[in-house]
Amino acid sequence: ALTTVEFELGSQLTTIDTFAFKECDALTEIKIPKSVTTIGTFAFQSCKALTTVIFEDGSKLETIGEGAFQECIALTEIKIPKSVIGIGDNAFQSCKALTTVIFEERSQLNAIVEDAFKGCENLTTITAQSDIHGLLEKHKQTNTNIYNNPDTNGTQKSVGSQITGGGKKSRNIRKRSRKSGGMRPIVPSIK
Repeated sequence: ALTTVEFELGSQLTTIDTFAFKECDALTEIKIPKSVTTIGTFAFQSCKALTTVIFEDGSKLETIGEGAFQECIALTEIKIPKSVIGIGDNAFQSCKALTTVIFEERSQLNAIVEDAFKGCENLTTITAQSDIHGLLEKHKQTNTNIYNNPDTNGTQKSVGSQITGGGKKSRNIRKRSRKSGGMRPIVPSIK
């Protein structure tokens, strides 16, 4: 069974395509080359043993597609490369062990669908620089079930305290339009 994926040094791969590793139940680790710009729809969906996703230094990744890591129930932490500009619908949905999301400094993120982290019931820490603060705060406001989960003692865990503040750049969150099936921007207020 496939347990680890590592590409050759200097790989020129640009896309990890739709369903590429879907349901690879034994896959525990993948190292993604810096040349990859797109992780396609459901590329790693239901890789239930996946614990480690490493993006090569200097990553050029721009898009994490719809459901890309959906139901990767063993994934505990993800570090999003600064080059990522968009995170798709349900990208990390039901990653039940996910506790930490780190956005690299100088993040270019400008679009995140409201339910990108839906069902991540143990997500307690999001680390990001201030210029994407407004984007993440809006995401937090529309996903209170993700960011305020009671722990075993009935107290509240809050991601909000882990997000740095003070950003001035306008960023968009995208929400599915039920009529068109497309995306429409929701512009958060930045303080």
